[in-house]
Amino acid sequence: MGSRIAHCLIPKIDKLEEGLRQLCKLCAADELVLFGQSRLLEISHVEAKPHKDPHRFEKISNIITQFKLSLLATNYQLQEMMFKNSKFRAYLLEFTKSAYLMVIMSNTDVEEAVIKINVDAFRPYYEKIVSGSL
Repeated sequence: MGSRIAHCLIPKIDKLEEGLRQLCKLCAADELVLFGQSRLLEISHVEAKPHKDPHRFEKISNIITQFKLSLLATNYQLQEMMFKNSKFRAYLLEFTKSAYLMVIMSNTDVEEAVIKINVDAFRPYYEKIVSGSL
């Protein structure tokens, strides 16, 4: 549902998704997911490897929202988070003031610093798309 809304609200969503595909390749990621920061609704995503669960973004959103709510009492703000197990790693990064980016990868050889450098390099492109100047 979130992705359908984003297609109506974000100008040039096709350019955004093409940029996400390129970033996905650069990071050697299986998948990238862009979430809105306030409600953690999916804005857009790209996959290098297909996934079987069509409701995974809703599940991820609910888990992270609950975690963010637990932080309210502590005055901490969620900036980034990493999940990992023997099969994958997932990084949730504060991407802009209005969006989080989740990088999901099964290739555990890629260093976290490389992911952050690539995400930082993509940020100005994203901001131009959202502002409509690209």
